[in-house]
Amino acid sequence: MGIVFYLSILLNAVLIIMLSMLTFKMRQLSWNLPQRQKSEPEEEQPAASPPPVRNKRLHDLALACEAKLPAERRNMAKILVETDEPDLPALLQIGELKISLKRDGKNRSLYEVDSAAAALHIARYGHPGTGRYIPVPAEVEFVLAHLDIINTYLEALGLELFFAQSKFWTVNTQTGYSTGWKRFNWDIKTALEKLQDKFQIRQSDGTYQTPPPNQPAKAKLFVLLKGWEHLFAEA
Repeated sequence: MGIVFYLSILLNAVLIIMLSMLTFKMRQLSWNLPQRQKSEPEEEQPAASPPPVRNKRLHDLALACEAKLPAERRNMAKILVETDEPDLPALLQIGELKISLKRDGKNRSLYEVDSAAAALHIARYGHPGTGRYIPVPAEVEFVLAHLDIINTYLEALGLELFFAQSKFWTVNTQTGYSTGWKRFNWDIKTALEKLQDKFQIRQSDGTYQTPPPNQPAKAKLFVLLKGWEHLFAEA
């Protein structure tokens, strides 16, 4: 009898242990199962409102320009205006580059200058309260690669067109913080001292040459906006 009693106790203990292990395993499986989410109706997202038209004439002009371009060349350019004074086009944006089109309350796309100092003067006083920048060679090449788009817009705006056969002023340096007007204390003389050996002129054959020192070297110039983007918006 004693042996049967102890065997009965042992068997019950084994059963209890096995039942506990089975319960634990089932709980583990339930934890690993993905939780069923309560189905809730999705909230309707409000449709994005189109940007406001700040200058209807320029807005319609841009649409007409886009219609003239082949499909693969569309939606790469924008006419930007000053948010406070949207009467005149201020910039032509192509890709990420923003070509300045406004100076002293008038529109102009290109300048012809004969010295680095003159080019810096146009960049420094490109617009009240802001500066402009002489393009680096890569930016000139980017612009020339998109002449069909740029000239479509410039022609519609009645501005001087860009041509690959023209000579262009460039400054062969890394654009950015170290060459910003703040680093030059907004002083043309300081900028000229820092950049005087960096100026180059892109020739009509695509080569770049350093202009002769202390001699006039005529070439076209366009200037770019870098910074102050919050002051401008699409027309």
